[in-house]
Amino acid sequence: MFVYHNAIWTGKKFKDQIYLELEKTRRGLHAAWEVGGGHTNTGSAQLIANADGSPKKPIYIPKRGPKCGGHALFVLEVNDIIISTYHHRKNFEHYVYRVKRIRPLSRRFWADKDELNYHTPFELAVFDIKDNIEEGEIPRNISLMDINVSLTHEETNSVWIKYETGEMVADLEVLNWFHEGKWKKGGEPSGPVADAIRVATKKATDFHCRKPYYFKR
Repeated sequence: MFVYHNAIWTGKKFKDQIYLELEKTRRGLHAAWEVGGGHTNTGSAQLIANADGSPKKPIYIPKRGPKCGGHALFVLEVNDIIISTYHHRKNFEHYVYRVKRIRPLSRRFWADKDELNYHTPFELAVFDIKDNIEEGEIPRNISLMDINVSLTHEETNSVWIKYETGEMVADLEVLNWFHEGKWKKGGEPSGPVADAIRVATKKATDFHCRKPYYFKR
């Protein structure tokens, strides 16, 4: 539901990975939520917009959304814009992302080579999935039939195992961000993107927000 920033080990170096976990609709479409709201001294908001920053038409709006939770669901497409806003005592940070691609979520972990004498890579991936389910990192209703396992890197005493699940994510790139009172890349946004940022600011300060803010009616 939220944007994740992770450092992924490729076998040679760490690579920054920014992605948004997606929902899957009954028609098999990939979708993302507008979420957020304010708390006593903090708040956040995540808005979904068209490629030009204009509001998208949602496919679902809950009658009574959860506090600071998902308030409108949108079909997500490549080149769409994601606005993420955070604040602490009205000191704001804004991030403007663009959707680069939509793909299955892949996970990687190290395993001792000795373990491959007793278990297949698939079995080791299942063990890792069960651990992640207990920690809340993977949905409990995941289908093990959707797992695709591969060995991606090998060293003297260990092997790097990669697997893909039925989860889908959107890879994002940062177009611009606002921190410590300054826009860091490309100058201050204008047009619909600037409008979306202003709306995100309002949502992030709406105490226990339960409604969508940025959508086409």
